[in-house]
Amino acid sequence: MRTFLLIAAFGLLGCHGKGGDSRDDDTDATDSDTDAAEGNGYPSTFTEGKFRVTSFVLMPADQGGDVDGDGTEDNNLPKLLIFANTAAPSLNLSPDGLNENIAAGIADGQVAILLHAAYPNRALSVDVFGGSMDVDTQAITIDPTSLDDQGNPKSTLHGVFSTETAMSAGPDAIRVPVQFISDEPALPLPFDRAVLTGDLTADGLTNAMLSAVIPDDSLLNDVIEPLVPAEGVDSNGDGQIDYTKAELMDTVTSIVTNENMSDVVYDDGSRGISAAFTVEATTADF
Repeated sequence: MRTFLLIAAFGLLGCHGKGGDSRDDDTDATDSDTDAAEGNGYPSTFTEGKFRVTSFVLMPADQGGDVDGDGTEDNNLPKLLIFANTAAPSLNLSPDGLNENIAAGIADGQVAILLHAAYPNRALSVDVFGGSMDVDTQAITIDPTSLDDQGNPKSTLHGVFSTETAMSAGPDAIRVPVQFISDEPALPLPFDRAVLTGDLTADGLTNAMLSAVIPDDSLLNDVIEPLVPAEGVDSNGDGQIDYTKAELMDTVTSIVTNENMSDVVYDDGSRGISAAFTVEATTADF
C-alpha cells in the first residue's frame, strides 16, 4: 500500500507540476508599497473599518496572483493538497475538503479571520487577526497570539487605493488562521509576499483575492507536522496504520521540497509554494 501511494503521489506531481523552472527571488517593492510609504494613494473617502471574513476559498490550481514575477498566475497549493489527500484521505485535505472545513469553521464561529483597515494620509494598512465568534451573540474574541507583547497586530498589509473602492495591499508577511481539519483548532498559515486586492468600502470587502507564497519550512513545521496524528495515518480506512508519523513526514517533505511543487525560489535557495484564495468580508465589532 505504501509503495502504491508513493507512486500515485509522484505521478500526480509529475502531471501537475510547473516544470521546476529556476526563479530568482523578487523582493522589489511593488507600486502599492511605494505609494503607501509616500502617501500617494487615490483620495478615496474610505477612512477606517473593522471586518470579519465570511468567505475564504482556495482557488483552482494556477489561478491566482503572480507571486514570483514571471508574468503568469501562481497557485500550487491545490496540487499539494491532491497529494496529501492521496496519502491520507482520512484527513480530508483535498482542495474541496479544505474549502469545506474552512467554510464550516467560519460558519460556526470556531474560526474568525478579522481585518482592521485604515487609510490615513492616503496610506492603507490592513491588520489581520485570528479569533473566534459566538454565533448567537455575534461577540468576537481576538486570539491573543495575533498580538505582540505590546498588544499590536503581528500581521499587517500595507498599500493604497487606486480608485474610490479598489485597493491593493502588500506584499507583506502575515499569518492567517485556517481550519484544515473539521472540529480541530485552526492553524496560523504563514504567508510570505502576501498581496490582498479587492474592493473595500465601509460595508465590507468584495471581489477580493489574497495571493502569497507559503515557505516550505514554515508549511512543514507549523502546519503539516501538527496535522499528522502522533499515532500515524490509516490511509485506506481498514483500521491499520499504514504510515507512522515519521514515515509520512519524510514522504511529505520530499514532495513539498520537490522543485515541481515548490514553485518559488528565494535568493538563499530555500523554496516556497504559491497559494491564492478568494476573500469576502463584512463589517464586525471587535
